[in-house]
Amino acid sequence: MNFQAIAKVPLIRRALLIAADLLTGFRLLVAVAIVAMGALYGRSALPWVVTLTMLAWMGDFFDGKAARLAAGNSTPKTLFGKYDFVVDVTLTAATFVYLGLARFIPLPLVILYLIAGAAAGISAKGAKTVVIAFMRPVDLTAGFIAFYYYPKLFLAFLVWLFFALIWNWKRVKVGVPYFFRDMKARIKKEKVPELPSKETWGELHEKWPWEDEETKQKFEEWKGKLSQKNRK
Repeated sequence: MNFQAIAKVPLIRRALLIAADLLTGFRLLVAVAIVAMGALYGRSALPWVVTLTMLAWMGDFFDGKAARLAAGNSTPKTLFGKYDFVVDVTLTAATFVYLGLARFIPLPLVILYLIAGAAAGISAKGAKTVVIAFMRPVDLTAGFIAFYYYPKLFLAFLVWLFFALIWNWKRVKVGVPYFFRDMKARIKKEKVPELPSKETWGELHEKWPWEDEETKQKFEEWKGKLSQKNRK
């Protein structure tokens, strides 16, 4: 079956784009929900938090692929597509905040870690590898705590992880070695390696919302106006 040909049908194409936005939005709603559950229910909400988080990340497997299938060789035109990585970061941060609110980890430590991650990301000009370097320890910590207290969830997690690796194998196979090359270059203050081509990577390169040319131009104009105001 030629899915690309089917995706070109206007109605199907529109449905795929809407589905991609809904899946991205769902991750954001889950982020809000798990913070609220941490504040209201604490540790007792952990099984729900784990379940919702796995569902949310499963949506992440599909939203980009749905958008790219609908777009064909062009850039996906979804409402929330360019915010996809920002939503991923928000979900990871929300998971860590839950652990602090539920008193699995001291909340001040959570806040300090998130501030450190934000500062590192800003200093690296939003480099995704740097942000991801702060996200992965959060994932590992959350996973260890969840399955220490609820070992029965371990089997479900293994099934989910297996599915995730199979579904994203091309991305993992290329992305993981690139991540370590990039981080090594940054630590040694060497030239950062170029991103793999989209054909090799298996997906269109996503950018931070403020990386598009229009936003960059507005930012430069704003800096110019601010500089003129300071000189007066």
